[in-house]
Amino acid sequence: MAGAVLARGAAELHASGKTLGQSHTYAASSPRALLAATAVLREIPRWQAHITEAADALDAGLRKAAAACNGKVVTHGLGLMRGACFVPSVEPAARVEAAGVLKAHCKAEGVWPYFVPAGGVMCTPPYNVPVETVVDAGRRMEAAFGKTAADMGW
Repeated sequence: MAGAVLARGAAELHASGKTLGQSHTYAASSPRALLAATAVLREIPRWQAHITEAADALDAGLRKAAAACNGKVVTHGLGLMRGACFVPSVEPAARVEAAGVLKAHCKAEGVWPYFVPAGGVMCTPPYNVPVETVVDAGRRMEAAFGKTAADMGW
């Protein structure tokens, strides 16, 4: 679910010269989509403890993966939307090479995150992901990043 509905503040927004852009709303204006969004928003609080536990496990796994790269990777994100990317000091040619090496090691480790063009990965598991699955994925990511660092001479 991505989007926002403004209940008030349109005049202030207009007066400031700012506008809203539409992005990836698909069928968000339909009554069915709005009913589904409302149901999701009501359900999320019941999942909060699980989401927090899974998010902490994802954060820990990606931090270990980044640490395996000896300062060449940083992590970012919140909740269950997290990622890891090569630091800006990694030269563009090395970044492209490392991205290819990382993909090969991820495949070998049996984990397949979303690979971002800037050189890194994003992980956005569903809210109901078992924590054990996140922990296992973190171990696999740590191994893949560690092997990538070794291959790159980091």
